[in-house]
Amino acid sequence: MVSTLPELFIERQSLAYEVARRLSRLIEEGHLAPGTRLIEIDLSRQMGVSRGPLREALRILETTALVDNIPGRGSYVAALSRADAIDLYDLRVLLEVEAARLAARSPSKEDLQTLCDLYAGLLQADERQDYSVLAGEDILFHQKIWAMAGNKRLKLVLDGMVNQIRRYHSLQTHLYQTPMAGVTEHELILAAIQQKDPEAAASAMRKHMATAAEVAIHNVPETIAEETG
Repeated sequence: MVSTLPELFIERQSLAYEVARRLSRLIEEGHLAPGTRLIEIDLSRQMGVSRGPLREALRILETTALVDNIPGRGSYVAALSRADAIDLYDLRVLLEVEAARLAARSPSKEDLQTLCDLYAGLLQADERQDYSVLAGEDILFHQKIWAMAGNKRLKLVLDGMVNQIRRYHSLQTHLYQTPMAGVTEHELILAAIQQKDPEAAASAMRKHMATAAEVAIHNVPETIAEETG
């Protein structure tokens, strides 16, 4: 009997992470709105899991800042605020600019081809005006640059910000100030990395992040901003 306990523990732990993954996606895409109370009995019934793995999943989401646990009141989807959006994009600018600089130092042919393919996917989604696909392609483009930077700690920090970036994307009706602006900014970043010009890549990324931040911050509703203390 004792020999089976580790296997059972792993199975339960895996279930908790799967529940956390599904809830994370619902929160990131805006299906569970900021401030929504997460009632365990309702969620466990809807997801077909017991309350044990669900509680573990909620604790996991607390560590990613997607869920807040308020003593005596329960778990809630973490609120969004304009101040938080500013903090997020201030940090993102610093890290993304450095990632672009590092990625442009000595990119491999394979990495450049992948980045070109991702840019093509982003361009196609933009031409179709498919916002949900465009937002996903945009993140993939940036994640490839993070990987190309070759700094594991830098990538780790940026990867940890993805769920929050997606949450602010879910509030937006458009990703760029104008379709052409978004295309041009990514094209300039790509070109600088292809030319192995670190400073040009950093400059192009800084400009892109500045405009992305302006759009994201502008789209945070005042009502949500006021709910966060």
